[in-house]
Amino acid sequence: MPSPSLKLGAFVSLFVSVSVGTFFSGVPRRLGFYRWLGNLDPRFRGFSPAFLDGVPNLYSYDKLQRRTDLTGLTAIVTGANSGIGYWASRHLAAQGADVVMACRHSGRCDSAAARITADLGSIGGRAHPGGSVTTMDLDTSSPASVRSFADRYTTKRPGPLDMLVLNAGIGVSPEEGDTTADGIDLIFATNHVGHQLLYGLLLSQILESGEKTVSGGKVVLTSSLAHYDSPRWGVGLSKSQINGAGITYHYRQSKLAQILFAQEATRRLDLMGTRASSNVFVNSFNPGVVDTNIWTEVKRSVSKIRCFGWILEAGLKFWHENFMFTPEEGALTLLYLAADPSVSRDRIRGKYFHPQAVETEPHSVTRNETLQIALWDFTESLIVES
Repeated sequence: MPSPSLKLGAFVSLFVSVSVGTFFSGVPRRLGFYRWLGNLDPRFRGFSPAFLDGVPNLYSYDKLQRRTDLTGLTAIVTGANSGIGYWASRHLAAQGADVVMACRHSGRCDSAAARITADLGSIGGRAHPGGSVTTMDLDTSSPASVRSFADRYTTKRPGPLDMLVLNAGIGVSPEEGDTTADGIDLIFATNHVGHQLLYGLLLSQILESGEKTVSGGKVVLTSSLAHYDSPRWGVGLSKSQINGAGITYHYRQSKLAQILFAQEATRRLDLMGTRASSNVFVNSFNPGVVDTNIWTEVKRSVSKIRCFGWILEAGLKFWHENFMFTPEEGALTLLYLAADPSVSRDRIRGKYFHPQAVETEPHSVTRNETLQIALWDFTESLIVES
């Protein structure tokens, strides 16, 4: 990782470049300033569309449509009714997969599925009529909901599960300090704990895909570049440490946990030592700064700040208009990890990616195997208690 002074300099440069961009629209972008910044600090690699100007297009929807046939394969996408979850569901179905859209709000999920179904014959350059979308209720903050979902899914679809996309998430709690019925920070429970529980309940079917299919089982976790600014201890290993991290760290440590999850799940699969377990590919990614519902929540929170809240709102509006991927663009790296044949061919396991499909070095704390194991065990203890 860059030195503290280098990191500070990178952030100062980013601030200055945005300020310049406000008054001289597009100049830093045309000069390649953002591309340079992305090369200087891995956190800014693929940060927004401006940071990809002049960068070779390593992955695209054209490549997805030309290289990927998912006919006969199954997928679950959590948080699928909007944002990158919606677009991932849409494109997986377009490539032939049978997709279960798992959502907290059934009405919104049904509406999203109906839009996809209506368009399936015309999405992209190569549509596969065999693809489909169905919906199921799932609230990842609730262990009871996760268990109910897994029970219903395994009963209806007892065969291999080829793609599990653990994408559902919230950026801020309705009220600071909100916890679940089990006393766990709501953000951490939604973004991380519920997903580890779901993975464990569906693992046998993922392994079945690893055994029976050439492409193997794929598990994709949506992280965030915010994980680079997690608290100094990385991620809490007790309820008090998780819940007491503070408003600025709840989301960050939950997204760091997703990367640690991918690494530890891979290590545990290796320890199984079977053909099936070696053919399961668990990876995490940062979609970049994407215009999703999470930003709506952030803007709502900022609007409540007294005195200088309007300045923050103006800053967010500028970022929204100039430095955000569309949700469809944000879903591209997810789709690469879930569906591209090169992931299994090149044995990509336990890695972390930035837009578009570029392997990137995550926070240095993720190299701590002791923390990977400890977080997994702590999360399992929370699951057992629930």
